[in-house]
Amino acid sequence: MTRTTQVFVGCAVGCGLLALVAVASCAGFVVWLGRPGEILEPGLLVDEATVAHAEWTLRLDDPGTERALREILDALARTRSDVTVVPNFVREWSRRRDERGMRELFPLVLTWSLRQGDAGSRDHLFGASVPSLGNRILLADWFLGFASGRNTDLSSVDHLGEQIYRIRKTGTAFFIRRSGVFVTSDVERARRTVEALDRQRTGSAAPELRRLLDEIAETATLRGAARNEAGACAAILGWLTGAPVDDVALGTVQSLALAGGFTAAGAFEATLTVRSDDPVWGAANADRIANALATRLGVDVTPVDPPADPLVLRITVDDPAGAVRRNIDSLLSVPARE
Repeated sequence: MTRTTQVFVGCAVGCGLLALVAVASCAGFVVWLGRPGEILEPGLLVDEATVAHAEWTLRLDDPGTERALREILDALARTRSDVTVVPNFVREWSRRRDERGMRELFPLVLTWSLRQGDAGSRDHLFGASVPSLGNRILLADWFLGFASGRNTDLSSVDHLGEQIYRIRKTGTAFFIRRSGVFVTSDVERARRTVEALDRQRTGSAAPELRRLLDEIAETATLRGAARNEAGACAAILGWLTGAPVDDVALGTVQSLALAGGFTAAGAFEATLTVRSDDPVWGAANADRIANALATRLGVDVTPVDPPADPLVLRITVDDPAGAVRRNIDSLLSVPARE
């Protein structure tokens, strides 16, 4: 074998090894990227200063969630066919793509909590945990960390090894933790949330809020409760009904509890329990609160008869998919700004 042939063979072997390493690296990266993460334990977000907390865990092995998802996908497909003119095979391909993308989001945990801050302020925390996205969320975190140092509208701080991002114009802070994204009102609240998740323990909630949450059936996929700390219950009812926070009737409310989810038929049902320190409050305010909730939320709300203390309101959405389609139609019908 001549020297030239040896060099040629050596180069070919070297290139082959480099190609093999590149292919293996790409395959490893794809496997790592698709690896699922851990689902959030919502109780970790509740501490002694939390005055209200709600969580909604959605899984496709729940028949109601599966049925509701199918109907929502059908409604979206009908809406798309009404506003676009495309061949049937393109429409069907688009539908399958949308369904695959939607199903990848499950299981899904959505959370909201309200914390009593300093000087009477109230801090909101919103969270979404999507384990199926796994390391794709982590990759997005790396890109954000890179961009925050070069973007004047986005800054970041490190807390316990977690990058907390702050939008300078609004002060809103958010961070990515494992398979979850958390958004809150400021960096300080984000720091407290990181610490709570880092402790990885539950049960630190105020006794009253913990009791309210424990009273809700574990079969309910949507669970929530609020305790009356510094008028928090009146504030929440005010947001839901549009009533002023200083409404005298709302000021007597002591606690709220929410339980519900999708039924096997695909409808949404929930109950809102309102407890007051006035034994006749439920009977006196049942119709007013129910009508205000129905108008504000666009759902059916009826008091459990006879209204009493506690007041129990039944919330029903017989056709969630139809509600989604109506909302989309209303958005599409909004005239464009000139």
